[in-house]
Amino acid sequence: MINKSLEYDYIVIGSGAGGGVVFDELKKNNKNVLLIEKGPHIKNKNLKKEFYHSLKNIWKSSGYQYADGNISLPILQGVSLGGSTTINGSIMQELEENFCNKLISIINTNNKNFKFDNLLKFQNNIKKEFNITSTNKEFNQDNNLINELKKNNWEYKFLERAISDDKYLDRTLSGNSIESIILRKYNGLNILTNLDVKLIVKDKKKILGVKCFDKRERKNIFIKVKKKLIVSCGVLGSAKLLMKSNIKNKNLGKKFSCHLSGAVDALFLEHKKKIEGTLNAIEITTDDNSCKKFANQNVPDEIILSRIPFENHDNLREKLSKVSSWVYNVSSKDTGYIKNSFFNRRLKFNITDDEFQKVKKFIFKISDFLFKIGAINVFPNVLNKNNLTKNMSEIETLLSKIDNKDLLLTASHLFGTCCIGKDENNGVVDENFKVFNYENLYVVDSSVFPFTTSYNPQLTIMIYAKLASNLIINE
Repeated sequence: MINKSLEYDYIVIGSGAGGGVVFDELKKNNKNVLLIEKGPHIKNKNLKKEFYHSLKNIWKSSGYQYADGNISLPILQGVSLGGSTTINGSIMQELEENFCNKLISIINTNNKNFKFDNLLKFQNNIKKEFNITSTNKEFNQDNNLINELKKNNWEYKFLERAISDDKYLDRTLSGNSIESIILRKYNGLNILTNLDVKLIVKDKKKILGVKCFDKRERKNIFIKVKKKLIVSCGVLGSAKLLMKSNIKNKNLGKKFSCHLSGAVDALFLEHKKKIEGTLNAIEITTDDNSCKKFANQNVPDEIILSRIPFENHDNLREKLSKVSSWVYNVSSKDTGYIKNSFFNRRLKFNITDDEFQKVKKFIFKISDFLFKIGAINVFPNVLNKNNLTKNMSEIETLLSKIDNKDLLLTASHLFGTCCIGKDENNGVVDENFKVFNYENLYVVDSSVFPFTTSYNPQLTIMIYAKLASNLIINE
């Protein structure tokens, strides 16, 4: 039962890669801090084998969230203790120096805290704490895949993961998460789940606390914050909460961008283990800067069945074992925004022609690669078209007939809406992650990034959350 008179020095809203890390750092420094999570607490081991169970329990809106625009774009987010780290497969790609430098140039800072070399200490700490490593074995040296890579002089590497719960990866897309590594050790102490923050309460420029709805007891409560409130609800959640709370900033909700993620599947004569030589993700780097990287991915059978039009369903389970899935990401421009109206705070997003052409190029390049390594059929995953192809001629014909509304893409990694900037005319938060013109309000998640990474951002978000925690504690 939740006490109506709760008060804390620090409150963190959201338990993902941003909020979970901030909460942990504050706890390590003996701060009186509360973590609030809208979703339930569900451990990986309690997820059933059927994928629909994880969709229902740890995916926001069961995976059915869409942007409004010229493309049907599902938005993938987690909603349980651990946030979106519960659904991203635990992939941890290292921070890139050019990302740091670009961010420094945008916020126009000489702050040494933002230097790449300084951030590496946080990265090293996280890699040890999360046991981030590759569990992959080398490819089968005699398979077609490795031979084709050598022929093209393409590089490859095995993606690193947080691996302690790795056995759940293939069935849930969950793997290891903030919940399993950081939050579980607190056994629920100072962590409240199933608590929906409806409003940030303020007195002019000072934050007083939060109004919440307790979903278990079906009642409203108020929790007071004595020192600092940290919002870490994700790209959509953080901006919408600030908007609902009448936080004033002309940049709020703007500069949304994402990774437009697509997939190309292929059916082989051989089991996919023999084709790929591994069960985990392989990232391939091509010689083409416009479609530089793609990777294989293990996905639940339910997802494969939803996007592959088998000509017949005989021996379906055996066929599924021979399907290899490959994914790619196209970085979008920062033109998306959240429409701020009282009744409808919806994300507006349009794919550009340049992005559309990049998607088609990825489909072409990956399809060509898959046929060359022995695919019988390639499935480019587009809507309302015959996407069961038997050769590259059929791929070319297919690509010539599609438009942006035919694309089966998802927004898998989100950025922007509460961007960091040099001043209030250019951003929502300053270089201390504090919201401009408010005494004790902070945002720490990927919503502060004014542009996309070129890779999975979870480790990058966690690194900057470590930095933000230090700044919040010492300010």
